[in-house]
Amino acid sequence: MDKQQGLILLENIFFVFFRKYFAESNILYYFESLKQTDMNTTTTTQATKNLRIASTILDQIGGGRFLKMTGSKFHGLIEAGITFKLARNGSGANYLNISLTSADLYNMEFISIRGASVKTKAEIGGVYWDMLEEVFAQKTGLCTRF
Repeated sequence: MDKQQGLILLENIFFVFFRKYFAESNILYYFESLKQTDMNTTTTTQATKNLRIASTILDQIGGGRFLKMTGSKFHGLIEAGITFKLARNGSGANYLNISLTSADLYNMEFISIRGASVKTKAEIGGVYWDMLEEVFAQKTGLCTRF
């Protein structure tokens, strides 16, 4: 299997995974536009890497259970991470950015966006993968499991 065939296989795996979690969301539009690009470009490689990281973060924070229990919605991909639009919660944040660091830890940024006003409510760095749910629950007061 050459590099291009490997990327196409990887792309199809991610497409199936993200369709499962984000059936009616803008990630499908993003992914369809990604499929239209030339498979040899570094943009496609970086986008595929970002999709893989986002997929891993979503799995580690709880996957579909996290989205359903908290009322969160996928908002978009960021560099080495993922953004969620949060339901009303105790922290006052309505967006959550989770990004992967070079030390294989995560940074969580709880943001409140109201009109043109953008405020960082909390920023937690150096979070291990198994602490993502716990930190989220502490900051927002939303339960991620029964």
